[in-house]
Amino acid sequence: MEKPLLVVMGAGPGVSYHVAELFGKQGFKVALVARNAERLEKLSESLTEKGIKSSFYTCDVSEKTAIDSCFEKIKQDHGPAVDALMYNAAVMRKETPSEQDYESLVKDFKVDIAGAVYSCQKVLNHMKSKKQGTVLLTGGGLALKPYYEYTSLSIGKAGIRSLAFCLAQELKGTGIKVGTVTIAGMVKENTHFSPDKIAQEFWKLHTGENKGVEFIYQ
Repeated sequence: MEKPLLVVMGAGPGVSYHVAELFGKQGFKVALVARNAERLEKLSESLTEKGIKSSFYTCDVSEKTAIDSCFEKIKQDHGPAVDALMYNAAVMRKETPSEQDYESLVKDFKVDIAGAVYSCQKVLNHMKSKKQGTVLLTGGGLALKPYYEYTSLSIGKAGIRSLAFCLAQELKGTGIKVGTVTIAGMVKENTHFSPDKIAQEFWKLHTGENKGVEFIYQ
């Protein structure tokens, strides 16, 4: 039997890697997506060493055509079925509202929000046809308590939270799960906010052990 596929958009060494590892240990194969090919290769090699089948794809999630191309490559390698999607991409830019550059704000919005919406659209039709699937969005505490020095990211995480609830409302009754973990703290190994612990909450959203849309990790 073919293994189910998890696609991680905005893959990195923190929470998203640990989610990929956990899903992989539970029988998933993993497709890692980000801009940095060198880092992706190292992450993929690390998963492979742990017996997890993985592949990686470079993509700028702020560009619609790049997302199209990425999912086409994933389809060629793995077939049309994406069983779980994690969107983890975000831009951390330190700027206040009065200083926020217009062009950079628009660019950040494309990464933080538009890329998430479009990535979801790329997988939902097939999930709907199968009447199952999972969409996971990495949230942040700035969605609940925005901070002026990180205006763009505060807006982005508020948008991700809203997207999760909007998607869940639209997809109710389709068999597709939607969940976001709102991480209200600094992710750091060997602490309460250790990425492997946070990954467990994403898994609970996928399995339905946590039946809500949002889990606030605090």
